[in-house]
Amino acid sequence: MAIASVKSSWSGGELVFSDKSTGTEIFRIKDSTDGVVVAADLTLTTPQCVAGQYFEVSYPQVEAADVAKTFFIAPAACKIVSAYERHVTVAGQACTLQIEKLTTGEAPGNGDELLANGFDLTSTANTPVSDTAVTTAAGTLAAGDALALKVGSGAATSYALGTITVTMQWL
Repeated sequence: MAIASVKSSWSGGELVFSDKSTGTEIFRIKDSTDGVVVAADLTLTTPQCVAGQYFEVSYPQVEAADVAKTFFIAPAACKIVSAYERHVTVAGQACTLQIEKLTTGEAPGNGDELLANGFDLTSTANTPVSDTAVTTAAGTLAAGDALALKVGSGAATSYALGTITVTMQWL
């Protein structure tokens, strides 16, 4: 959460910090018995994974050889919302590229496909394309689950200089 989106107020002898847009409390500091806030008594665990907040994960400079490589590990529960792909060099033959979810112990290529259609790697070079996420439970990641690329169909042989950006939401 950016500093600019946090507000503070005094309430019943406590300093309360909350999100400006939602009003959701982030943390509070209580006065000690002598009326002085003692910073040494404060333990903060700043939430970076705020439920409902969107975030993006990008995987730049993707080549055909990068398919099956893990590019994100979820630190907390989240779900995929949508994704964009753009490449400089198209695949030399029909090919779709998928994003897959890998649970603990699951090898690349064996995970659940997360995009509704997958990216057509023969689409026009230097032109972004988007795809939506599946709406099944497969689209939800638990802490420790990973994202990787997977050839959905065909072969990505000459695919080069791609960038994948995935929009996700904390749960």
